Amino acid sequence: MHIHISIRTTITIGVLGGSLFFMLPPAGATGAAGTSGGTQARSSDETKHTLQDALKHANEANAAGEQGDAAALKNHAQKALDKAKEAQRGGHDERINDGVYALGEAIEHNGHVKDATMHVKRAIMKFSQAAGVQIPEGLPGGASSGQSGGKHQGG
Repeated sequence: MHIHISIRTTITIGVLGGSLFFMLPPAGATGAAGTSGGTQARSSDETKHTLQDALKHANEANAAGEQGDAAALKNHAQKALDKAKEAQRGGHDERINDGVYALGEAIEHNGHVKDATMHVKRAIMKFSQAAGVQIPEGLPGGASSGQSGGKHQGG
């Protein structure tokens, strides 16, 4: 019985100062064109779905913050953070990392609802960008931000 495994990727090998070194491609990088296969696409879909779950909880945290409910904000921010950390396992995405950091900051601002809500809004913006969905209205870069110039007429 023979088992054959074929891995297509580029490894850089060189000699520096008499020592042999090699560099592997970053995690998630594919080798030759078309070698990523269905597993990579499924992983991407799963990451997007998990991010959408994180967004749902982040939006609920934002709504709680807007109402001044620190306990609900923290609860939903923690749920969003858990989902976002799960999404991080799908591969490196700086936007997800920024959103995770922002949620951590929101949770640490226990009792300072206004500051925590600002951090939640940043997480929503970053997760929306990473998931490829429209940034909600009222957030920087959100649905209404492109129209804000017309609202300040006659001033």
